[in-house]
Amino acid sequence: MPDNSKLTNILITAFPAFKSRNYKLYFSGQLISLIGTWLQIVALGWLVLKMSNSAFLIGLITALGSLPSLFFTLFGGVLIDRFPKKKILFITQGSAMILAITLGMLNVFDVINVWEIAVIAFLMGTVAAIDIPARQAFVAELVSKDQIPSAIALNSATFNAARVIGPGIAGLLLAWIGTGGAFLINGLSYIAVIAALYSMNIN
Repeated sequence: MPDNSKLTNILITAFPAFKSRNYKLYFSGQLISLIGTWLQIVALGWLVLKMSNSAFLIGLITALGSLPSLFFTLFGGVLIDRFPKKKILFITQGSAMILAITLGMLNVFDVINVWEIAVIAFLMGTVAAIDIPARQAFVAELVSKDQIPSAIALNSATFNAARVIGPGIAGLLLAWIGTGGAFLINGLSYIAVIAALYSMNIN
């Protein structure tokens, strides 16, 4: 059997950010949530395609989810400077969870329309415009100054890993439980981040 303590020491030596309990909680929650996000991205495109068979509408929904980051990120930066980042993340993650579950419920009960998808995609993009810079800035509060490069590298690795794992899981789930179930699972994935935030000790 592998020596867990030895493996842990090797991991901490390679990635000093894991010395921080807060960062370990953050890393785990983020990985689960980001996998859920990529799951939803795939499911959303598939749902719009099934409903409309329109490449234009797929592109429009994608644009509506991305445009808020272009227009509202500066506003998000102002909020982050003025309010505690942990509280902002509670609000953004909770809002994203509600939107994902709403999307899933509308889909499961088959009462969803393309315009509703468009509105939810825009709202999710607006939440992300605040959430993404808040997450990036929050890392500096979780680790010591010498651990910041390690934390940044791990954040990039988390995003890239989720981008690979999420679509793969999406393919399986779409065949098994459909798009509505995929949206609901993404909504539940936010619990991992919210629980991690709740468990952190921030001075």
